[in-house]
Amino acid sequence: MNNIRLSDPFQSAIWADREPDSLADTRNRLRAIAKESGTQFGKLLLGECAMRGISTEHVRELESHLGMDYPLRNMLRRITQRLRQQIPRFPLARIAIAIKRAANPINPDLYTAERLLHSHQVLQALRQGLKLSLDSLDAEERIGLLLLSSAYCGGLMDLAQLNAVLEVPLKSIEWLAGIPEIRLPLSIRGTDEAEYRQWFPDPATLALLIRCADDVRARKEQVQRKGGKLRCIHSFLRAAGMPEQDLPRNLTELLDLLRMQMQLRLSQMLVNFACRQAFVSQSIRPSSWGDMFGHADLEDPAGAYGDDNRSDTAKDPDAPDWVLELCQRIRAGESSEIPLQTEAQAELADLVQGWTAFMLNGASAYGHDIGRSTIARYARLLGPALVSQLDGASIFELETDALEIVYESALEAQSTDGKRRTLAKAIHEFHFFLQRRYSYPPISPYSLLGIGKGVTRVDARILSEDQYQSVLQALGTCGLELRTPQLVTAARLFLILGFRLGLRRNEALKLRLCDLHLPELATEASARIQKRHPNMRKLSSEELAGLELPVDLLIRPHAQRGLKTQNAVRRLPLRVLLEPDELQLLIDWYRQRLEEEAANPASEYLFCIPQLKTLWISESSLLPALHGCMRAVTGSESVHYHHLRHSCATWLSLKLMASLGEFSPEMIFRDLPQTMRWLRDDLRLRSALFSAKGGPTRRIVHIVSAILGHGSPKTTLLHYIHSLPQIMAMAWQWSPRNWLFSAYNIASIAGVSNPP
Repeated sequence: MNNIRLSDPFQSAIWADREPDSLADTRNRLRAIAKESGTQFGKLLLGECAMRGISTEHVRELESHLGMDYPLRNMLRRITQRLRQQIPRFPLARIAIAIKRAANPINPDLYTAERLLHSHQVLQALRQGLKLSLDSLDAEERIGLLLLSSAYCGGLMDLAQLNAVLEVPLKSIEWLAGIPEIRLPLSIRGTDEAEYRQWFPDPATLALLIRCADDVRARKEQVQRKGGKLRCIHSFLRAAGMPEQDLPRNLTELLDLLRMQMQLRLSQMLVNFACRQAFVSQSIRPSSWGDMFGHADLEDPAGAYGDDNRSDTAKDPDAPDWVLELCQRIRAGESSEIPLQTEAQAELADLVQGWTAFMLNGASAYGHDIGRSTIARYARLLGPALVSQLDGASIFELETDALEIVYESALEAQSTDGKRRTLAKAIHEFHFFLQRRYSYPPISPYSLLGIGKGVTRVDARILSEDQYQSVLQALGTCGLELRTPQLVTAARLFLILGFRLGLRRNEALKLRLCDLHLPELATEASARIQKRHPNMRKLSSEELAGLELPVDLLIRPHAQRGLKTQNAVRRLPLRVLLEPDELQLLIDWYRQRLEEEAANPASEYLFCIPQLKTLWISESSLLPALHGCMRAVTGSESVHYHHLRHSCATWLSLKLMASLGEFSPEMIFRDLPQTMRWLRDDLRLRSALFSAKGGPTRRIVHIVSAILGHGSPKTTLLHYIHSLPQIMAMAWQWSPRNWLFSAYNIASIAGVSNPP
C-alpha cells in the first residue's frame, strides 16, 4: 500500500454530514478524540499526516480510545467504510452493539436487611416445623408445612407447581432411577398440561406427601379456594412461632423470600428453572425415561410431546400433481423455475412456483436463508390448502379481508397442531412474497396466524450412553455388512456424529474431506520439509496421537448443503467431544478416503464409498438400518436420528454441570454403568472448556448452544436440554448440604423407626 494522505476534499467527503442531525454531536466528539488520542490513524483521519501500510492494529488503537461508547465506535465504522469505498481493502472498525446487562439478582435493592430477616424467619420456621411431631399440628397446619416444604425443599417455587403437588395421587409416584419421581402437569402460556415436569421430591416433602394425603383430600375444596393455601401456610408459621406482624402478606411475597435463600445456594439457571421464569425446558418423556431403565410399560400423556409433528410430511393423496412435482424438484435440488406439467390451476401453480423460487434465492420474512426441505414442506402444505380454499377463484381478485379469511380457514382445516404451526409459517412467508412482488399490504403474523402464541411441542426423547453403545454393537450385525463392511463403519460414524456432536442428519451426511482438520501435513508439504531438513524424522501416528494435538470439524455451508441458519456455522473440537476410540475410527476412515481419492478421484465427500457409484452415501443406505437398530435397542418405534441431537444436548449439559463437582450422578444413574462411566470421565471437558482455576460458571448452556449451532441458549433449553429436573434434584432436593432436616426428622414424619 502506498503512502496515504487525505486531501482536503477527500477529508471533507469522509467527514461529510450524511447522518441524521442527532449524530452531528457524535461526529464532532469523534474528531476531538481522534485529535486528542495522538494516534497515527487519528492524525490520518484529520489530514495531519501520511501513513504507509495501514493495518487493522492502527484502527484498533484508535478504537481503544473510544471505550464502550457504541455511538462513537459505530461512527468510526462509518468513516472507515467510506475510506474503503475509495481505498480497496482498507481495514474497517468493528461494529459496536449496545447490550444492557441484566442486573444481578443478588443486589442491595432486593436483599435489604428487613427482607433478609423475614426470609431467615421463614426458613427457620420451616426448619423447626420439620422437627415437630405431625400429631402436634392440626390438618390445616400440616398442609401449610407440606406447601412450604414443597416450595423450598422440593424446589417448586411457583404457584402452578404447588397446585399440581396438591393434585398428586400417591399411586403416581414412580421409582425408576435411584430416587423417586413424580410427573407434574403444568400449563404454558394458558395451554393446560403443556408440560409434564419430572420432579424428584426431597425426602421430607415425599414423607409429608404420604402422611398428609388424607388431610389434602379432606380439605381439597378449602385449600383450592382463593387464599386457601396462604391461610394454611399462615397457620403453620404461627404454630412454628413466627410473629403475626412478620407473616408474608401473599404467596408471591412468600416465594420471593424463599427465592432469596435459594439464590444464595444455587446457580441462577436452576433458580429460574425452579421458579419457571426466563425459559421453558421440557422433561424427558416418561416412555423414553422408562426405556432407559428397562421399564417399557410407561405411557406418555397424549399430545404433550409433539407426536403430531411427524405428520407434517405425511403423504396426502389429495395433493395436486403440480404440488407433488414442485416439491420433488425442490428436494432434488433442481430448478423450480422450469414450467410445471399442469393445466389446472395454472395461475395458482405459477404463483406458488414463483414463491418457492423467491425463497430459494435467499428471500425470507425472517431475514435468513431457508433450507430446501423446509421450502418443500411449506409448499406441500400451502399448495393444497390454497387449492381447497380458493376453489378455482383467482387470489388476485380477493380483497385483503377475504384473503385473510382464506388464511384463517386454511389453518382451521389442518388436522394437527404440528401442521397448523408449519402452515402458519408458510403463510407468513407466502404473504411476505406477495408484499414484495405485488405490493400487498402486510398482515400480522401474531394476531392473524398465531405465530409465537402457541406452545412449542417438543418430542423429548433421548438415548442413554448404555443404549448408544448397544446400537453401535447392533450395527455390526444389522445386514449392512452383507452389502459392504464399509457401510457398517459409515453407519457407526453417522451415529457417533449425531450422539456426540449433535449434528443434524444433513450436516453429517454431506461433510466434505476438507471439513475435517487433522494436525498433520499433506504428503507434498512433508516431503518438501524433509528435503530441506534431511536429519529430521517424521513423527509416527502413535507419536502424533500421544501429543493430543487438536482435531477440528468445520460445519459450514457448501453448494450441495446449506445450513439451517448462519448460527449453524461452527468449529467442533473432536478431541474434546469424542471418545479416543471414536476419534480414531473417524481418522482411519478419513485417511482411507484420502487414499481412495489419491488413487482415483471420485468425490470430495467424507461419507463416500466409491464402489457404490454415488457422490455420498445416500440416506436410504444408512437410515433404515440405523433406525432399526435404535428401535430394537430402545424398544420404541418412534425414535429416529434427530433424537441423537436431543441426547447430545441433554447428556452434555448434565456432564458439564456434574464436572463442576456440585453433585454426584450416581444418585440417579447408578443402574446405568456405561452412562456413569462416561459422566465421570470429564477431564478433557474440564480442561478444554472451563477456566484452569475452576469455580462456578454460567457458560454451560452457552457452550452446549454453541456446539449445537443455536443462536440463543433459550432455543437449546426449550428444545434440546431435558436434564434440568435431574440436575435440579442432584444439586438441590437430594443434596444433603441443602437439607433443613435429618434422617431422624424424616423417620418421625414418615412414622417409621429411627435409623440406626
